Amino acid sequence: MAGAVIERLTHPGPVAAKRFCALPVRAEPLTLILPAGVPLLEALADTGLRAAWLELADVPMARLDYLRPGPDPTGEHAAWYDGPHRADGAVMTRLSLHLGRRGGEPWLHGHGGWQGARGAGGGHVLPSATVLAEPARARGWALEGAMLEVTPDPETRFDLFQPVPDATVKDPDAVLLTLRPNQDITLAVEAAAAAHGIRNGTVHGLGSLVAPRLTMGAEASIATEILITDGQIVNGHAALSALVVGFGGRITLAGLERGHCGVCVTCEILIRRADPCC
Repeated sequence: MAGAVIERLTHPGPVAAKRFCALPVRAEPLTLILPAGVPLLEALADTGLRAAWLELADVPMARLDYLRPGPDPTGEHAAWYDGPHRADGAVMTRLSLHLGRRGGEPWLHGHGGWQGARGAGGGHVLPSATVLAEPARARGWALEGAMLEVTPDPETRFDLFQPVPDATVKDPDAVLLTLRPNQDITLAVEAAAAAHGIRNGTVHGLGSLVAPRLTMGAEASIATEILITDGQIVNGHAALSALVVGFGGRITLAGLERGHCGVCVTCEILIRRADPCC
């Protein structure tokens, strides 16, 4: 991608020609109360939603199981996970979730940051083993027109969320987007937004980056988990900030330097239009 100077990883499979997939959706504002005492996946499955982006904040956790980025001990993948780990006595300061489908059943991909007995933590939350300690309010958007579905990805040899059409929708006001490896996240968001006629909007999402350059310095880990904490597109120019988790659970909250933050395995993003569609 022109203008990008990024760190790269060589993945084991053939490089796909298409470097992002973006489908138009309608994003309807949504507020839910999720119950305590059941796994997050079960709690969201019971809502009947097919596709959504959800955010929770300042939620005490009865159980929090998670993964951190790490090298693949088998050498079969360019990046892998460290864990699972468990955070005792945690309060989830920020948790964001993509709700989609896997094998025809509800599935979640969530990244978060928390305070626990051992201090600050963050990473990939395991939805079938993570339980709220008390009912919690989740806010976000239900998505109509497309959804994320887990499919095999030959390039990375992971099973990954990818957007698929779900229904015909009138007057879409958002884009559901996934990014392939080795392209700058900010420039790719700008390109996808432009392709759908969005010059002003907000960006929500999560994923992984390779040794990203941050406004507070560089993160050296070859694989990091990220959660976008603030994302804006103004006159076609995107600016993103994120919670970044490196090897060993190192946490940084900072801006992502445009042109210097290459996608590691995937990024799953919702771009919401802020300007009129015509």
